[in-house]
Amino acid sequence: MAFLASAYLWWLLPVVGAIVFLYLLKMKRVDVRVPAVFLWPKRTADVRANAPIQKLRFSWLLVLQLLAALLIIAAAANPVRKSNGLNGTAVAIVLDGSASMGSVDSSESRFDQAKSKILAQISNLNDSDHCAIIEAGTEPRIICPLSADKTAMRSGLNNCEQTDSDGSMGDALRLAAALVGERSGGRIVVYSDGAFAPVKNFSPGKADVVFVKVGSSGRNAAVVALDATDIGNGIEEVFASLHNYDTVPVRSRIVVTADNRIIDARDVTIPAGQSIGQQFHTQVTTNKISVHLKTPGDILAADDKATLYLQGASTIRTLLISSGNLFLEKALALEPSVKLDRTNTVPANEAADGTGPSPYDLVIFDGPQPTAVRAPAVWSFGGGNSVVGVTPIGSSHSPHVISWNRQSPILRYMDLRVILVEQSTRVRTLPESEPLVNGSDGPLMTEADTTGRRSLFVGWNLLDSDFPLRLSFPIFVDNAVTWLTRSGSGTVAGGLNVHPGQIFVLPAPSAGSTLVLSGADGRRQGLKAVSGGVTVTAPDRVGEYTITGPNYRKEIAVNLLDQDESDVTPRDTLRFAGKTVSAQRLFTSLAEMWRPLVIAVMILLAAEWWLFVRKS
Repeated sequence: MAFLASAYLWWLLPVVGAIVFLYLLKMKRVDVRVPAVFLWPKRTADVRANAPIQKLRFSWLLVLQLLAALLIIAAAANPVRKSNGLNGTAVAIVLDGSASMGSVDSSESRFDQAKSKILAQISNLNDSDHCAIIEAGTEPRIICPLSADKTAMRSGLNNCEQTDSDGSMGDALRLAAALVGERSGGRIVVYSDGAFAPVKNFSPGKADVVFVKVGSSGRNAAVVALDATDIGNGIEEVFASLHNYDTVPVRSRIVVTADNRIIDARDVTIPAGQSIGQQFHTQVTTNKISVHLKTPGDILAADDKATLYLQGASTIRTLLISSGNLFLEKALALEPSVKLDRTNTVPANEAADGTGPSPYDLVIFDGPQPTAVRAPAVWSFGGGNSVVGVTPIGSSHSPHVISWNRQSPILRYMDLRVILVEQSTRVRTLPESEPLVNGSDGPLMTEADTTGRRSLFVGWNLLDSDFPLRLSFPIFVDNAVTWLTRSGSGTVAGGLNVHPGQIFVLPAPSAGSTLVLSGADGRRQGLKAVSGGVTVTAPDRVGEYTITGPNYRKEIAVNLLDQDESDVTPRDTLRFAGKTVSAQRLFTSLAEMWRPLVIAVMILLAAEWWLFVRKS
């Protein structure tokens, strides 16, 4: 124990001295006349009492009064003791809620361990301390704003739930810095196992960053990749990549099902810290493939199983040739089946004079004139020529939309009357092309569908219009990608493969219709269609889900497939804002002790009063 105001202890000398001196003084007596003195035996005590200063005698009253004085002065000196605490006047706690925190390497999960530690630290907060709690799950969430209300902190913490997503640690830390970064004595305390990607663009400001490590084991084997390809003869080859994150080899059993029927089961040995690949074969008519990895002692269940929908879920290899277009890139990112590459020019392996099949299913020209490529689908914004079935004949300033083909699968649910275009390319269509949108100066959008090739021409650059700002733009991109790369009209049957918390867009049966997202856990979520499409945030738990509606059904496989989250070995250090922060399980703070001293003083004074009354 220490004293923050130890100078107050000097008051013990005069106070204790004064109390003792009062007990040394003689008693003040009153003269009383009596008829005789033989009835009053002589006592030496009377002699001593009449002396100016008497000898100090033991008294419980004196003891109690001295103890009370001692405790009062000690309380004024503000005694403190070391305890497990947060030690900050403004503290922002960041709780990692990502998939790796679901690891069970003790009697409870790491997430529950972290919650227990935080509850203990809340109890040690001083009344003047302010604390905020932020959950770093799929999206950062403030579960308790900066306050001194311990009841609100505990309530918010009890409502936290761990997810199977990759977390949002960077955004959560930046949010914490916004809360306490400019406060004197601020602290950002991170409860995590450290299994997340390096955090960039983060500055704690004046606050200190503390990393409290949770977890102890790295024993985990995971399915980290799952894909399939058609190898001909009606056979689909499935490839699964398995990784062992432990420091010793593990023996696992892998079970493969096709449409819920077991087609293969085998035992495999995965070397320490390495990956192995496994191949399986199934019929091309198979709807879905599931791979389940069973490893004794495995501590994370979220990455032990992965499901791949084969029908309606093939990857669309897309090449975007552009100098940079954030709107188009964001809209393409909402399509879960699109694998996007970006470049400024046509690569040599895609040029039309090359040999072999194209590495891409779709090539998009955003700005530059389209050139002949080997991909079976071409989409052009602004630039037009015979590659996309048109002949440029000039330019048009502020063209107006006159009409559009409402029956085209590309323009489903579109209202193009409100689009403002500053400048467009005037074109004349070639015989293989059909106008989709007619403007005041001719066709503004055309499509061409010839044997083995499809093309789409949009006469204006996206940045020369307000089209990217419209709610219908992501729906248009989804419709266009579907039409360009698939032979059908964009059926909603089949399945999608997504990650936890991923955002994607699906075409809806009709504008204003309501769909329902449901899973095996019984939870249901309503989805409202806007402009003929519905924006979906994938569930934050792995598993199989369905989206249903009138004449509508879409199956969703939510898989972790994240090597950062599967690497559950707790980190000893983390780097934040270019600084290395060492992990620690506990840290100490100074807890004030004056309150129990005041309570003790009150008890002593009550005892002193009782003893005095009794003697009287």
